[in-house]
Amino acid sequence: MARTSARKDDRSEAHLRWLVMNRSRNQQATLELYLLLEAHQNRLEESVLYYSIFERIAAIIFSLWRAVFLSDVDATSEAQRDDLKGFLGDLISHNSIQYTTDRRARDWTFDYYLTNARLRLTELVQGDLKAIANLVHRPAASKKQSWEFSEEAVEAAIAWLTNELTRNGSA
Repeated sequence: MARTSARKDDRSEAHLRWLVMNRSRNQQATLELYLLLEAHQNRLEESVLYYSIFERIAAIIFSLWRAVFLSDVDATSEAQRDDLKGFLGDLISHNSIQYTTDRRARDWTFDYYLTNARLRLTELVQGDLKAIANLVHRPAASKKQSWEFSEEAVEAAIAWLTNELTRNGSA
């Protein structure tokens, strides 16, 4: 466990620039989803399909939002295993998980949130949003690129839902 407590944050210019750019990108997508709800709330509430898609997109955005803050990872299986052990120990000891717990265990929690987002994106493209499948299934060269591809896919899902709701006469 000494590895995780002694680990330093990545304060390199490259990481900090990536972090700020992608937090902003995710916040923009969150805003677009919020405005979509404001503009089309009645239509969303009337359609089980559209509301289900909306909720899944919200879950994806949340997972990507949390993951971006945890993105300075070692990405080794040993680091992930150590972090998972610490995470589970905290869960048992404190019966609570907070951001600081996520941060201490970021080699595992980053993958958890990113994997959650990717699985939900896969659900969408296997079901209702086949149109964005090419964005979801691209091979990524790194964990950060996988995050970027996931963010791009959720942005496309928001655009698709916006188009569907607008095209079908709501607002």
